[in-house]
Amino acid sequence: MNNSAQHHSFDRLTWALIWLGVASSLILEAMTQFSLWQHTRYFDQIDYDPVLRILRVMQFLNTGNWMNDVFPAIDPPAGMIVPWTHPLDVVLAAGGLVLHHWMPLRDALLIWSMALSPLFYFILIAVMVWAARPVLNNDSEKLVLILFLFLSVWIQDTFYLLRCADHHALTLIFEAAALGALLRGDHKPHWYAWAGIFSAIGMWNAIEGFALYALIVIGLGIGWLMTGDRGILQRLKYFCLAAAGIICLAWPIEHLPAGKLFVVEHDRLSIVHVVWLTLTAAFVFILSFGEKFLSRRGARLIAAGIGGAIILAVMQYYFPGFYHGPMQAVDPWLQQHWAPSITEIQPLKWWQVWPFLPWYILAYAVVCYEADARPISGQNYARALCLILLIGFSFLTVFGVRWIRNFDLLCWPFAALGLIRGAAFAANNFMSAKPAWWRPLAQFLLCGAVLYAFSQAHNLIVKPQTPPATALMDCNTGIARLSQFSNWDRWLGPYPVTVMTTPDAGLSIVFWTGNNVLTANYHRDLDGFLRQNAIQTAPDSAAALAAIRRANVNAMILCQPYPQWLDARHLPSWLSRVEWPESNEKLSLTPRNERPLILRVK
Repeated sequence: MNNSAQHHSFDRLTWALIWLGVASSLILEAMTQFSLWQHTRYFDQIDYDPVLRILRVMQFLNTGNWMNDVFPAIDPPAGMIVPWTHPLDVVLAAGGLVLHHWMPLRDALLIWSMALSPLFYFILIAVMVWAARPVLNNDSEKLVLILFLFLSVWIQDTFYLLRCADHHALTLIFEAAALGALLRGDHKPHWYAWAGIFSAIGMWNAIEGFALYALIVIGLGIGWLMTGDRGILQRLKYFCLAAAGIICLAWPIEHLPAGKLFVVEHDRLSIVHVVWLTLTAAFVFILSFGEKFLSRRGARLIAAGIGGAIILAVMQYYFPGFYHGPMQAVDPWLQQHWAPSITEIQPLKWWQVWPFLPWYILAYAVVCYEADARPISGQNYARALCLILLIGFSFLTVFGVRWIRNFDLLCWPFAALGLIRGAAFAANNFMSAKPAWWRPLAQFLLCGAVLYAFSQAHNLIVKPQTPPATALMDCNTGIARLSQFSNWDRWLGPYPVTVMTTPDAGLSIVFWTGNNVLTANYHRDLDGFLRQNAIQTAPDSAAALAAIRRANVNAMILCQPYPQWLDARHLPSWLSRVEWPESNEKLSLTPRNERPLILRVK
């Protein structure tokens, strides 16, 4: 067989393996989604964030007031201010309105929101494959598609399963796009403007995107301070100006129609972030005109110190809470009683990352090699910048588990490159006497074996450490089913009433029944938490009744442990028990340990 025929055979087998990987990944994804659908076919495992998102979009579409961030069904009559911006709302409303032609609006939004999760999943894969191309050679570019499709299974257990869409899923897509733009910016500086646009849109969608923006600015700033390279400063200018431009456009879109343009908010896009990005962009723009005076490193350090001090002083003077992070406005009582129950803001546990340490080490090794393999300049800085991003997100992940997905996403291209090159090295050196078509097959099998080993390590180490479903979680499931399948008007009274229940289950009641709840699991609902706490910690039934009257509560759906003043066997005269409805088959199948205590206030 001549060389051209061997190459043709090699190429055909490589593409055959690619499509085998695509088909295998799609089958695995379909099996996972079907398994989840079997588990949540009653919609009782939907996270409360996406449920509130659907309810808010329903409110927008029914009232036509898109700028009303008060959701009155939580903590009535004042309601709760929802701390989200609108990009995902627009996507959700667009698909929901199309489906609304064939079904009620609530069902249309629910189905479209569930469809968005796997849709975002495949979009992320496509964007990551695009983002990784600059770090891959020709042969690896063909095999990397398989790699990313298999690796994507690791991320789908949070934001991309068959459940309602979450804004974090959309933010990760923009982070991947920004990463791809950075990797293309070595030879085409204008790509840094696109990186600024993508990171700013991610920040607009969720304020967590500010971390990526800040790390990129820090990384480019360090590169310019160390080298004085004009190309790095040029790329920093493109990035900052583009990001500031997008944020300055998004700011009035979010706040001007509601007359809240200058309201200070730290947990979503506001004047705080506009000032920070504008000052940073202005400072970098000024630096670009003074390059001839900044040829010495000492001069650059002095200029950066003066400019940075001015920006920090302005932010400290006008927005003193800025440096305490997005959650700085959370009341101390909530910090003590609410924050410890929120998993995503807790420090990372060792067992959550232990099986993936070889993967992370490989990514760090490849990034360090790539950054050190060429001199640092404007034309060769993207790899060094990615190293700074990895280090930054590593520290964020240690202090908050919510950042692990951002860190994983940055690791993928470089760990993929290391794995593929390692497999290619093994195939070329240990199978050189074999026919040419053996090499892509060997690479495919070696990559698959490594990935399988990682997945098994995850199953053996991480899953046994994951806390099992608690009685409270089971009870929340029972409340969700009770909300969906029982006739509330028959036993609760005229619509709407205010129900006191667990914070996690409250939105199920609002979504399925249209009634109100005293509180929900959000940091902006301090008043609702305090009123519910007053009821639960009342010293006796008389004090509890007084607290209930002040909160205008009409019914209680409680999970164990019950308040100390409540004896479920001998209820106070002002309470009556509602028996669990057995008429509906879906409710009668609910185990007794999942059935909450249903009480009506007389």
